[in-house]
Amino acid sequence: MKRALVVLAIAACGEKREAPPPPPPPVPVPSIPVDAALAVDAAPPASSGAILRERPLDTPPNTLVVTPNAIYFSSLSPGVFMLRDGQTKEIDDKWVTRIMGDADAIYYVSQENDDGHLMRHPYAGDPKPLVEWDGWIQAIDDTHVYLQGFRTRTSLKVPKLGGDPLKLPCRSLAVDGDHLYCMERSEFVRYDKSGKARKVLGRVPKGRLTEGPALTAKYIYASTEGADTGNVGWSIVRVPKTGGTVEVVAPDVGNIYELVGVEHEAYWVETKHPTPRKMIVRRMGDADTEPTDFAENFGYARGIVVTPEVVFVADSEPARIVELRR
Repeated sequence: MKRALVVLAIAACGEKREAPPPPPPPVPVPSIPVDAALAVDAAPPASSGAILRERPLDTPPNTLVVTPNAIYFSSLSPGVFMLRDGQTKEIDDKWVTRIMGDADAIYYVSQENDDGHLMRHPYAGDPKPLVEWDGWIQAIDDTHVYLQGFRTRTSLKVPKLGGDPLKLPCRSLAVDGDHLYCMERSEFVRYDKSGKARKVLGRVPKGRLTEGPALTAKYIYASTEGADTGNVGWSIVRVPKTGGTVEVVAPDVGNIYELVGVEHEAYWVETKHPTPRKMIVRRMGDADTEPTDFAENFGYARGIVVTPEVVFVADSEPARIVELRR
């Protein structure tokens, strides 16, 4: 009997068993470029346009700048604010239409009555006025800030670190590394960075250009009133940056409140027909033939910032910043 038990024990120890399967890899979580206090709490939904986080605010936001350490926003009421470590701090108490930023500072026109100044506010330092101007900021590049005026058909090109400004011949513009892209009534026009070498890139056959321009890698996007004969509202149009036929890509979109381009995509905020004051964010890629609905249920959305993984939207009804999976 003892001998049989020994044989059974040896046989059991000699059995070959397969190794257990490895554990599944962790689900990747997109990184949001804000400090730890602003980080996402849990793994986000996988779908594009899904809400990652809503940040309630005490004042209605208008336009945004997102940095690695904070979110800055202008308000529909007076003021520019910084959201950091869960706290909101006012950094300017004047009227500001739009803010933009680079790696070192934010830029905005601080306006009181008819007295306005372009401000450069370093992330680490005190604000400095660069030039008097009655208007708002519309573009920045590596070295300059581009301003649009309330009562003038010209724009102003101002060195970021101070210096003599240069008047430009167009009013609504966007910039890339080599050119200015302007909207002049029904025409898309390109200039060199000094405002010379004018070239008409395209013309809408009917109506006038309104919101924009917004640049992607290939196209200039804009909104227009009456771009095609069947349109009863606004349309989104685009034209190649090298010139060509203006294409109506989204007819009858209602009012457009923000239009931005990044890489190979354009995003915009529009009122959703037939419900007034109910806004959606739509997206269109350069390779697409029509836009898609990206996110909805905004009360009064304005500013959009697009990062590699997250889209930030400023909504003022209710006052909040909404972060969406890109």
